[in-house]
Amino acid sequence: MKRHDSLKEIMKDGIDEITKEYYELIGDNKVEALDFPSCACSLVKFYEDKIEYLILGDCTLLVNSKGRVETFKDDAISKLDKKVYDYMAKLENSKNMTFNERKANVMHIIIENRLKKNTIGGYWSLEFSKEAIDNCVSGFIDIKDNTKIMMTSDGFSCVYDRYGIFSKEEIINLANTEGIDYIYKKVREFEKSDDNGVEYPRFKVHDDSSCVYLDIYK
Repeated sequence: MKRHDSLKEIMKDGIDEITKEYYELIGDNKVEALDFPSCACSLVKFYEDKIEYLILGDCTLLVNSKGRVETFKDDAISKLDKKVYDYMAKLENSKNMTFNERKANVMHIIIENRLKKNTIGGYWSLEFSKEAIDNCVSGFIDIKDNTKIMMTSDGFSCVYDRYGIFSKEEIINLANTEGIDYIYKKVREFEKSDDNGVEYPRFKVHDDSSCVYLDIYK
């Protein structure tokens, strides 16, 4: 069914439906806010001459039009994660710890950060909160001839914004010439070379890595 209303309205309707299903499923069981299911998302909706976008969590939208790359992202989670990574790097004997040992040492900060989900001054994620939709990163992009867009999870955007393997301009070009699998493999190779997370502290060797690349012509 084609809908003519905005992504925000569509998402709010979806939240109503999934919230009802969720609470029917859990019945009388009490679930702490920390354990509510949630996710990041990057959505686009196409119109005749423009694209509407909506972003929650740490997903990224890159738009390349006439050689200029624009970035659309809420960096709140990245800033919170950096505090954890910096703490990890300063742990005594950190280089000799396993991922699980390091994570155990910073779990209090991770929990503190996650309790900021869908709060003012914290970060906004897709969950049961319509307030998150009101505070998402959203807007419209005019479609120009040969517009390229890339939507990624943080496990893919790290190729430029954390690891610095390529620039964001380069990954747009590489997606077009080599394909996104080429970029994905470069991320995995880099992470494998630092498989204990010493050079780049993180919670696990590999994070989920997703990407959608579209080349749009008018």
